[in-house]
Amino acid sequence: MIAIPPYFHGGTPAEKRVVAIYRNQLFKPSEPFIALQARHLSSFEPVFVGRERLGASPEGLHSIAIESREQIGKFVHAVSGRSSGLNREVARSRPSIVHAHFGVDALYGASLAHSLRVPLIATLHGFDVTVRRSELLMSGSPALIRYGLLHWRLAKSAKRLLCVSEFIRRKAIDFGFPEENLLTHYIGIDLSQFTPTLRTRAETFRILHVARLVEKKGTRYLLEALCRLPERDRIHVHLDIIGEGALREQLENMVLQNGIGGNVTFHGTRSQYDVREILATADVLCLPSVTAANGDAEGLGMVVLEAAASGVPVIATRHGGIPEAVVDGETGMLLPERDAVALANAITFLVENEPARSRMGRNGRLHVERNFDVVKQCAVLEDIYREIVEAR
Repeated sequence: MIAIPPYFHGGTPAEKRVVAIYRNQLFKPSEPFIALQARHLSSFEPVFVGRERLGASPEGLHSIAIESREQIGKFVHAVSGRSSGLNREVARSRPSIVHAHFGVDALYGASLAHSLRVPLIATLHGFDVTVRRSELLMSGSPALIRYGLLHWRLAKSAKRLLCVSEFIRRKAIDFGFPEENLLTHYIGIDLSQFTPTLRTRAETFRILHVARLVEKKGTRYLLEALCRLPERDRIHVHLDIIGEGALREQLENMVLQNGIGGNVTFHGTRSQYDVREILATADVLCLPSVTAANGDAEGLGMVVLEAAASGVPVIATRHGGIPEAVVDGETGMLLPERDAVALANAITFLVENEPARSRMGRNGRLHVERNFDVVKQCAVLEDIYREIVEAR
């Protein structure tokens, strides 16, 4: 366990209340939005809590986890949901509330909150209410199996379940969570990190795809669409793919087999800074997400918001929570899932229509300013924290 965070002096908490932010695996590279939200809290001090860290604590954020050498302790925690040592360490920070991310993790967060005798809230992000329960039970993962069997406990223990989109709220109702306990709350993005730039027609039209390379992200349909572009357009188009995943080798083979190697670059995992730099040079962002075979679907698609904040139009699918982030015909284009022909036609339209790209880019920035500003969204979140804490 790490030492007590430095904002405590002489055992007396500072003026701010403390929120324990729980995630089994802390600081996943694919989940920067959790730390982003924590950084923008103003009246609550965040302390991250989890079973293990997959990366170092971001600068300025404090974390408590089971030590890496305590493998037995981690296993016991994964199976039982309890760790007395972790609970004792967190108790020293005197949190007023526990906020867990993902329903699976919230069951572990519920045990922590019960030990601390503080309320629990949880954010539902996507797979936790879209993947079929049978798939969870057959996953072989202790955490997923626990959730498949005991998710009803979360309905009883959480004071509020926040949903990252209205789509996820509807899915949570279907999953069995009580409607009166559900609230749609967009996490938002840091608008100060994204500056729209004036894009002029360049020799190369750049498409950006930022995604884990898994079935749900629909990358194969984007590659199929690239093959279907008219030759006059394809010779000027380049696709940058940022992300890693189980399908990378399969997708790379697809590129080679179709002779489009000169049109595609796989960048692998890149930092948030790198993503912003590449986004600043993109003409369009493409996220053709699909419903996976196990039911998994997008909660919202944070990269869509980042593109819009950068003044980049978006081509995506009518899928999951994406239509809440993309206004069809205004900030981008929405297409049916798994339709490579429609995707190719949309790309061709934007390649050949610079005024439409500019208009969509401007509208996209206005849309995220109105609805997805993380500063505004965190102010709402802290109101929720205060309401629950003070109700006790």
